[in-house]
Amino acid sequence: MKARRCALAAAAAAVLLGACAAPPLPPPPAPVALPPAYVEGGAAHPAPPPRADWWRAFGDPTLDAIEQEVASDNPTLAQAAARLRRARAAVDAAAASGQPQLAVSAGVDRAHTSADVVGRSLAGRTVDDHAMGLGASWEPDLFGRVAAGTAAARADAGAAAADVAATRLALQAEAARDLLTLRSLDAESAVLADALAQARVLRDDAQARVAAGTASELDAVPAAQAVEDGAAEIAGLAARRAALEHALAALAGRPAAALAIVPAPVALHLPDVDAGLPAALLQRRPDIAAAQARVDAADARAGLARTAWFPDIVLSIGGGVESTALASLLTLPSRTWALGAGLAAPLLDGGRRRADAQAADADVDAAAAAYRAQVIAAIGEVEDRLADANALREEAARRARAEALAGRAIEIAAARADAGTARPADLAAARSAGLVAARAALLVERERLVASVGLVQALGGGWDAAAP
Repeated sequence: MKARRCALAAAAAAVLLGACAAPPLPPPPAPVALPPAYVEGGAAHPAPPPRADWWRAFGDPTLDAIEQEVASDNPTLAQAAARLRRARAAVDAAAASGQPQLAVSAGVDRAHTSADVVGRSLAGRTVDDHAMGLGASWEPDLFGRVAAGTAAARADAGAAAADVAATRLALQAEAARDLLTLRSLDAESAVLADALAQARVLRDDAQARVAAGTASELDAVPAAQAVEDGAAEIAGLAARRAALEHALAALAGRPAAALAIVPAPVALHLPDVDAGLPAALLQRRPDIAAAQARVDAADARAGLARTAWFPDIVLSIGGGVESTALASLLTLPSRTWALGAGLAAPLLDGGRRRADAQAADADVDAAAAAYRAQVIAAIGEVEDRLADANALREEAARRARAEALAGRAIEIAAARADAGTARPADLAAARSAGLVAARAALLVERERLVASVGLVQALGGGWDAAAP
């Protein structure tokens, strides 16, 4: 008989140990192979990240003020910050599950027991019951369940913090692009106003020659059309400017009517943005940091899923007083107490735990693939922005030479007009061509400003994962 009991105990222990045999964790994902240098960036060299207030390099005080409002009042950023607070609260909640739990209870009730119930000492009686108690329980984290849950919540909070930084960077970059474009539109409108004035000179000259009989009406129609085209373009720029102003108001958390940007001649500076090394993106891009944190969270949850194979162990203690009479509630005979320990472990679950572990492993693989995709996309974005900057630098140089040649043509036409060997209309035509060249150069400069913002954003702005 004793041998039989020992055999049964050994079999039960074998089954319990078999139930606690969790499958192994999957191997860590392979790291992303980073290129040693950017194809479009020239020689490889390390570079510090841009300053946190990177937009100040453009030299526009209005942009500085708007960027501050974006950081403090933008509703989209406020939503991201609220999600971060929630994620941080989840970390505290996960950690709290590993701490002793303490509860107090108190109750008063009055109950009547049926007189027709046989075998009860209180049959037919009505009694009061008064009770107060204090209970504590604790589940020791012997198998790392609480630690894994806390690690997953902490990684989620890290991803949420990086999301806030990525959202802030995207909004501030959008504000910079909008305001720089608005400033460029103001300068373009001034160029178009000068061109319109020159077109009016040509139109008036053509109409005078038609009236004098030295030209046909066919010569005057194109000049009049040029005036209408110029006025229409100025009106179109005004509409674009208004839309940008409204967009900036929304980014700053204001109604459209609450922001008015007065046209002003601002000498914008084109900052020199150094891309540095591709490996630096892992520390400089908040979206990459968020993707990495999500890999860590998925990995922690994979470990958490494997703790389902281990038993739950709960230690508890409680004590209090209970009495049918309120007067004797706090006396020594009314005391109650209890000590206990509990253990529970599933033996058969139809494969649910293994399926949960496999699902968690798939989440790790998906998060790792998303991380790799984010890194690859980030490097591609930097390469694209560097290619834009290189091409626009060459185009700007050629546009500057074309503008200089147009200026030389104006000088020649002016000299001939002063000498009486050319008509005033010839000088007006040369000036109109010069304004066209100036506008083309201005448009290239606008593209370079916007491209520099894109490069700063692609590099992660002034955010640094290594910074506290």
